[in-house]
Amino acid sequence: MRLRVLLVVLASLFFASTASADETRWYGWQTLAVDAASVVVAAAAAHVDTESPSTRPFVTAGLVGGVGGFLVGAPIVHLAHGEYRHAGASLGLHGGGALVSTAFAIGLFSSSCRSRSATSDLSGSDCSTGAFVVPLLVGAALTSALDAILLAHARVPSPRGVSVGLAPTRGGATAGVMGTF
Repeated sequence: MRLRVLLVVLASLFFASTASADETRWYGWQTLAVDAASVVVAAAAAHVDTESPSTRPFVTAGLVGGVGGFLVGAPIVHLAHGEYRHAGASLGLHGGGALVSTAFAIGLFSSSCRSRSATSDLSGSDCSTGAFVVPLLVGAALTSALDAILLAHARVPSPRGVSVGLAPTRGGATAGVMGTF
């Protein structure tokens, strides 16, 4: 009888130590929300009339806040979850994604304006801000999606501890000890 109890205890300790110690929890909705809010603020600021001197400070604040929020917002969410490596990777992803999409947008914008200027004025639809904004929005969406899918997972430690149980039975009681390690 004692040998069976000893074997059960040793087997439970062996399997408990080889089991996965941590689980993960996805918090990508938080990074997506921060990125979406930042893009909305920057887009709203970009569509305000900049000809009026009274609106220029608001446009500047909106653009700086929106772009700055996009660059550092998701990394701050990763830091809040204690994922320091993910925060660094997210900062690189957002900064690199912003640079690549901006370079692509500038290339598209300037080539469409050059081809338009050879035939007419620059006010045509090919030279509008849409040729510049669409690649930026696509780049922001891809960057945000990659961040949420690849990086927004926090390690959650499994509960560990020991519990003792005592249950009355007919003619006595049953005692037990259970633990997770």
